[in-house]
Amino acid sequence: MVKKQGGLRISMLKMTLIPVLILGLVIMIFSSKAFSAGIDMEVESGLKNLAVRVADTYNDKYPGDYKPDDAKNLILMKGGQVISDDFGLIDRIKEESGADVTLFYSNVRILTTLTDAKGERRIGTGASERIKNDVLVKQKEHFYHNVIIDGTKYFAFYMPLFNSDGTCVGMIGVAKPASNVAKIIQIAILIICVFDVLCILIAAIFSIRYTSRLVKNIGKIKAFLGQIAAGNLNSQIDPRVLKRNDELGEMGEFIVTVQESLRELVEFDTLTGLYNRHSGEQQLRILQEKCEKTGNLFSVAIGDIDFFKKFNETYGHECGDNVLKCVSMILKNHMDKKGFASRWGGEEFLIVFEKTGIRSAEDELQNILEDIRNANLIYKGQQLNITMTIGVTEGNEKSSLHQILMEADEKLYQGKLSGRNKIVR
Repeated sequence: MVKKQGGLRISMLKMTLIPVLILGLVIMIFSSKAFSAGIDMEVESGLKNLAVRVADTYNDKYPGDYKPDDAKNLILMKGGQVISDDFGLIDRIKEESGADVTLFYSNVRILTTLTDAKGERRIGTGASERIKNDVLVKQKEHFYHNVIIDGTKYFAFYMPLFNSDGTCVGMIGVAKPASNVAKIIQIAILIICVFDVLCILIAAIFSIRYTSRLVKNIGKIKAFLGQIAAGNLNSQIDPRVLKRNDELGEMGEFIVTVQESLRELVEFDTLTGLYNRHSGEQQLRILQEKCEKTGNLFSVAIGDIDFFKKFNETYGHECGDNVLKCVSMILKNHMDKKGFASRWGGEEFLIVFEKTGIRSAEDELQNILEDIRNANLIYKGQQLNITMTIGVTEGNEKSSLHQILMEADEKLYQGKLSGRNKIVR
């Protein structure tokens, strides 16, 4: 026995640590990607705000529209003033933000902090066709994760520029080297990895410490399963197992669900969803025992669908099943919180009213019969007319179940002989 428990503990450690390792890896990957996405959003927001700032600064300093002053569009005016030689503004913004700034007229760089290998500003050069199409042609701002300029990867944001008449005349681009952002991401991922390793170590310590408790709870689940296997469907699992917020707690809940499903298979009729005959007798016996203690009256009825065989013979057994389901649904709706109904056999039903005398039961049964008569059941285009004959009797603390059922059955038989589609009491 000790060997088995020791083996189970080792197995449990493997079962807990391996998922923890996998989960840690998944969390690390997910967290890294989520952090990278968050950084991207932060960079995009920052670059967008910077582009708006550049545009607003030029509008404040040089009110008016953009207009070229030479054939090559390299001399640019705004509000009647030449701005293509005013590099101080964008240089200052680069110094403050660390981002390169470019003002395009059409697709030509007029003002820029970008320089080539010789240190000269990249004036007169243009953006890629992709950027031109996204920003100038579609006239929409756009954020890029991988703009390549002179072999260097940038995060970049481009915003179209408009004159007062709504004409798109150019764009403003702001960009940061991707390497700067990559360093931030690498440091963050390193922190995430360290934290993840610490979490795994803590989980390992926790698993070792509580393995014995897990084994104990597994033993409780095993005992519960043994009770179910022995046919005791009313046994109860240790509530402490169900209170666990882990896989064992879920396992206990699943087993309880299986127990309930088995109970339904044993206690309920699969076609109608009502109690089967065995369970109906048990429920009636329980009600009789309550009545012996409280003295409350109860009423028992047995109903039989009239000419049921004709449905099967005329339309087939599928039609008969539909009739049974229809009647059962009506019984369920009427018996809710009033008692219960059971499929008694074939087309017969046991209908039991708790704390109800025979007169009140008869009134309820009349309502049931009315609903059955008015049931709008159509099978393969044919309207089916359903009726039922019911025999009902009253039970008390002195009545025997055999006597009650015999009386209800005899009254049902009387109803069949006297024309059907009625209640006999």
